[in-house]
Amino acid sequence: MKRTPTASQELLAGIFFNLFVLFTIGLALAAFFSGARFLVEKVLPWLGVAFVVATIAYILVFLPLALISLTKPVGFLGIEICSFILLSTMWTACFSYIYLFSSPWLAALGTIFFDFGVVPLAMIVAIWHGLWGHLLDILIFTLFAVCSFIGLYVLAAREHSRAAIES
Repeated sequence: MKRTPTASQELLAGIFFNLFVLFTIGLALAAFFSGARFLVEKVLPWLGVAFVVATIAYILVFLPLALISLTKPVGFLGIEICSFILLSTMWTACFSYIYLFSSPWLAALGTIFFDFGVVPLAMIVAIWHGLWGHLLDILIFTLFAVCSFIGLYVLAAREHSRAAIES
């Protein structure tokens, strides 16, 4: 029996995607209208703490919950929320690096490419200016984000193969 997402699961996924888009647009507007000072002083310290808490919760709480069949929905929801926090931290840090060390126009160019251009541009800016510590930060954020998606993919593939075997 093939399992398809229920309406509530699709609704939750849509809500989290829309929250991520709204959060990204809000941060971009805050950065352009209030400057990078607001972004660096107010948002990044909070996201740094949230990043550490989300990483610990992801590894120690939600990943084991996603492996147990009874608690799988809670585990997947927690992983999705933690992934949102990890990606928000990565995007905000990369955006502030571009805005502070290069130009607001280059940051705007990164957001024009549906926010996917911010991380590579931040890497290029860090290499160009010799900011190796910032480049290491960006690579660590990217590693956590990629591992988060790989974890979700592995868990979803495991569930799909289990459903295929049972049917």
